[in-house]
Amino acid sequence: MRDGFIKVAAATPEIKVAHCACNAKACIALIEQAAQQGVKVLVLPELVLTGSTCGDLFFQDTLLKGAENALEQVLEATAELDMLIVLGLPVRGRGECGSKLYNCAAVISSGSILALVPKTHLTQAEGRWFSSGAGVDTGVVICGERCNLSVNGIFACSSVPNLVLGVEIGGDLFAPDTPAAALAQAGEDDVIVIFGSLYQVGEVHEAFE
Repeated sequence: MRDGFIKVAAATPEIKVAHCACNAKACIALIEQAAQQGVKVLVLPELVLTGSTCGDLFFQDTLLKGAENALEQVLEATAELDMLIVLGLPVRGRGECGSKLYNCAAVISSGSILALVPKTHLTQAEGRWFSSGAGVDTGVVICGERCNLSVNGIFACSSVPNLVLGVEIGGDLFAPDTPAAALAQAGEDDVIVIFGSLYQVGEVHEAFE
């Protein structure tokens, strides 16, 4: 923090659909670049570890395990970094929430998962593969850690008392009952939104110019 401010950045790596190991390396490269520039909060896209256009591959155990392994690579690479990172991947819920698949934002810091935030408002296409996170509040085990799967998490920074963050995903931002409204009532000051399109193809821009 400098003069009461922290540096926040969004980055979009160039990824390969369903190539989780490659995508993890692309994310790590941008994370390291952000760290060199003093970034303390970094936001990466929705489903960045798999790509958002995997279609029915989201049903495959190989892809889901690949995404988990990719997240573990990111955790190992960021263990020594003083940075809050939000990035997207598919997560299979088990136990109390059943064997359902969720489009999640992983909130990580210092090599640990603080929480997994599932997307609530899904398009008709997304509903083919993912379940809504509305009402889900349970624990899941991923990358050897047990962490909370819930839309209700708020993240307070111990070194910046007035920095309290919430997270929502894609279309959640545009819904009448956006998760951010409930988070604001719980004390969240700022909201992080990660976004990825199922179909839109556009120009890849350099990050951190």
